[in-house]
Amino acid sequence: MAKRAKRFIKNTKTSNKKVLEHKQSETFLLECKDFFRIICDHAPAMLWMCGTDKLCKFVNKSWLRFPGKSFEQELGYGWSQEVHPDDLQHCLDTYTSAFDARKDFRMEQRIKRADGEYRWILAAGTPYYLADGNFAGYIGSCVDITERKELKEVLREVETKYRLFETSHDAIFIADAESGTIINANKKAEDMLGYSREEIIGMHQTQLHPEEEATRYSKIFEEHIQKGTGFSRDLYVRHKNGSKIPVEISASVTSFGNKKIILGIFRDITERKKAEEEIRNLLIQQKAVLEIGQQALASSALSTLFNKTVILVARTLEVEFTKVLELLPDGKRLILRAGIGWEKGLVGQATVDAGKDSQAGYTLLLKEPVIVDDLNTETRFHSPNLLRDHGIVCGISVIIQGKNKPFGVLGAHTKKQRKFTINDIRFLQEVANVLAVAVERNEFIEKLQKSEQRLELAIWGTDLGPWDWNVKTGEIFFSQRWIEMLGYTPNEIEPNIHSWGKLIHPEDIRGAIKNLRSHLRKHTPFYKAEQRLLSKSGEWILVQSRGKVVEWDSNGKPSRIVGT
Repeated sequence: MAKRAKRFIKNTKTSNKKVLEHKQSETFLLECKDFFRIICDHAPAMLWMCGTDKLCKFVNKSWLRFPGKSFEQELGYGWSQEVHPDDLQHCLDTYTSAFDARKDFRMEQRIKRADGEYRWILAAGTPYYLADGNFAGYIGSCVDITERKELKEVLREVETKYRLFETSHDAIFIADAESGTIINANKKAEDMLGYSREEIIGMHQTQLHPEEEATRYSKIFEEHIQKGTGFSRDLYVRHKNGSKIPVEISASVTSFGNKKIILGIFRDITERKKAEEEIRNLLIQQKAVLEIGQQALASSALSTLFNKTVILVARTLEVEFTKVLELLPDGKRLILRAGIGWEKGLVGQATVDAGKDSQAGYTLLLKEPVIVDDLNTETRFHSPNLLRDHGIVCGISVIIQGKNKPFGVLGAHTKKQRKFTINDIRFLQEVANVLAVAVERNEFIEKLQKSEQRLELAIWGTDLGPWDWNVKTGEIFFSQRWIEMLGYTPNEIEPNIHSWGKLIHPEDIRGAIKNLRSHLRKHTPFYKAEQRLLSKSGEWILVQSRGKVVEWDSNGKPSRIVGT
C-alpha cells in the first residue's frame, strides 16, 4: 500500500507538471499571436498573408489605412478592387503563377489610395511552411515607391538629357541670363572653339564671338532676354586661334529652379556658307558670261570685245591681272592683245613663248586648262618674265580656239595665294568659248566683206545691176549699180514694184509682164525681157532683165525672185 501511494503521488505530480506546461504553452502562443499582431499593426509596411487557397486572410493596419477599407473588405480577393485596371491582369498572373510554383515574387502595380490617387506599389511575397514542412500559404509586404519611381524617372530624364547634351553634334552652351556668364558647355563646344570646358565655363557669352561683333551681338542677346523669347540667327564665333567660324545659333530663355538661363545651340554652317558662296559666285560668273556674249553680238570689233572681257574677268574672279594672248602667224610667240594690271605699254607689245617657256605656251601644248597654285615652285614650264616681273603667284589659263588652230590664250592671275575652283575654270573656259565664236565670226565677216568687194567689182566690170523682189510684199531691193545705171540716187527710187512700173516704157510693159507671168507659172525656167527704162536725164535706156524664182511658199506659189 505504501508503494502504491508513493507511485500515485509521483504520477500525480508528473501529471500536474504537464498540465502546467500545457497551460504555459497555450499562454505563450496567445502571447506570441498578440505580439505578432502588435508588430504587424505597427509596421510601416503594408503586410499581408494568404492561405493555401490563394485567398487573403490577413492584412495589417498599415494596409487598411492605405485604401481606407475595413479588414473584411480586403479579405479574399477584395484587395484587388483597388488595383489600377491596366495593372490588374498582370498582377493576378504574377501572383498565381508564383503561387502555383511556390516561388518568391516581386511586382510593381498602381493601387488607389484613400484620397483617390493611384500610387506605385512594390509588392513582394514568399511562401511559408509549418513546422511539419507542410505549405501553409504566402506572406508578403507592399511598399509605396511612387516618390522613388518618380525620382528614378527624373534621374533617367536627366541622364538622357545629359547624354544628348554630351553626344550632340551641335555645340551647346548654357549661360546665366542675368550675368551672361557661361555655366556649362558640351564636348562639341570644346571642339568648335578649341577651348577646354574649364576654360569656357566662366566666360562671358560675348567672349564667344569676334571682338568687333561683340557689342552688336550683346544687344541682340539682351533684347531677347528682356522679352523672354528665343531667336535663331546666323552669326560668327571666335576660335581660340583667332579664326572666325560661321554658326547658326538657336537660343532660348528658360528657367532652371529659380534661375533664368540661356540655352544656346550652335551649329557649324561652314559648309553651308561655302555652298551659298559657291552659288553666289556661280551666278555672278554666269552673268558675266552673258554680258560678254551680248558684247560679242553688239560689236564686231575684237579689240573692243577683248578689252571688255579682261575687265569683267578680273572683276568676276577678283584677280589683279587678266590677259588675252593671240598666237602670232609663226606659231612661236603669243602677243598680249588685251589685259588688266600689266605695266603701261605692255599691252599690244609684250610677247611670250608659245612653248614650255610660259604658262600660256604650256596651255597650248597641253590642250586643256592649266592651274598654277604657286609659280615659285612650278616645274612643268618656265616662268616667263611677264609673270615674274609682276610678282604673280598663281593663276589659270585656257585656250581660245580658232577655226583650224588655236587663236590664243585667256588667262587670270593674282599676287595672292589662292585656290581656284572648278567653277572658276569652267567660267574662264566659257568666256574663252564666247571669244572663240566672236573670232570665228569676225573672220567670216572679213571673208564676206572681201567676197562682196570682189562681187561688186565683178558687177561693175560686167555692167550688171542686181535686184531682189519680194513677191508677197511687193518690196524690191535695187542695187546701187542698178540705180546708178539710170542716173538716180537711192533716195529717188522707192524700193517697191510700183517704182519699176513707173520707169518702164508703156510700149514694153505688156511684154515684160507677159514674160514674168510665164515664169511665175513655171512655164519658163527663168524670166527674160528687154525693156526701155526712163533715166533721170529723160532718156530711154534699153536694158535686158533676167531673173529667177529662188523661193516658194508652202502652197507652191513664188515668194521671191532675184535677177539682174
